[in-house]
Amino acid sequence: MKLRVEHVETMFAAIAEGSTAIEIARQSDDPTTRASVRGLRTTKPASMHRIRATLRKALNDAIRRGNNRLIDFNPAAHIELPSGVRPKARVWTAKAVQRWRDTGERPSPVMVWTPQQAGAFLDHAEEHDIALYPLFALILHRGLRRGEAVGLTDTAVDLDNSMISVTQQIATHGYTPVIKKVKSESGNRIMAMASITRVVLRAHHARRAQWKLAAGHTWPDTGLFFVQPDGKPWHPNAVTDRFETLVRDADLPPIRLHDLRHCAATYLKAAGADLKDIQELLGHSSAAMTDVYTSVIAELDVERAKADAAAEILSRHRGRATARVSAISTRP
Repeated sequence: MKLRVEHVETMFAAIAEGSTAIEIARQSDDPTTRASVRGLRTTKPASMHRIRATLRKALNDAIRRGNNRLIDFNPAAHIELPSGVRPKARVWTAKAVQRWRDTGERPSPVMVWTPQQAGAFLDHAEEHDIALYPLFALILHRGLRRGEAVGLTDTAVDLDNSMISVTQQIATHGYTPVIKKVKSESGNRIMAMASITRVVLRAHHARRAQWKLAAGHTWPDTGLFFVQPDGKPWHPNAVTDRFETLVRDADLPPIRLHDLRHCAATYLKAAGADLKDIQELLGHSSAAMTDVYTSVIAELDVERAKADAAAEILSRHRGRATARVSAISTRP
């Protein structure tokens, strides 16, 4: 038996060091350094626990093989790992923002914007990246995952009836985009759109038609609802990169693109939705998972009546979105 506890400890230490190096590179000011880790994934504590459980099971099976017993001792059973408990979401309150500006410290790996901060982001995105603004607005309003939004098809978006069907996603293997079914049966879902969400998506649909007309015969027929101005699909990592750039340029406290789902769930809960409503909207198989997203309401000094799909809770300052809603609602 040559496999010892220190060997397994060394393996987990190497995994943790690799994840730390990726995180450091992602936060670098050097574009080349950030590009070097594009498409790489970090290994979270929960994944480390799953790796240990798999290894421990395999080694236990080797111990139990009767006369063909391969080993007498399971080194994986003696490994201590950091807690796999999911970090609690925290809100970027004024005090948290000031401390971050002074020290660069984030209260939690999972951060949620206030509605005012989310509204400021949408204002900035609408002005500086009109191609991706509708995708970000949809995620904030309805809590789609990145891959679900990027992989949304034309046939899945029913603007006349204000409905969206989530059936597929575009994931990445390494850096290669791959179209896949949604993560689970609960992830395969139909959701209603708020009036303002429909207005934003209608405007995108009209804008996309202009892009197609300008491109002529070179326009690729992807069948996707969100595409680049040349008609090509969005790479999921490119969407994340653009999101992070917009957040920095808007001088907003940092959150991950995935945290827009946390924001959507938090605003829904503040608007009066119950846990079951939010669970179904996010496509979670367990209400316990959803509860993680909605544990920050006490930090938000907002309590609204249940809004039209909670979209109105996003505070907007530029006024253009409201003006367009009024204009479009008066059309025959």
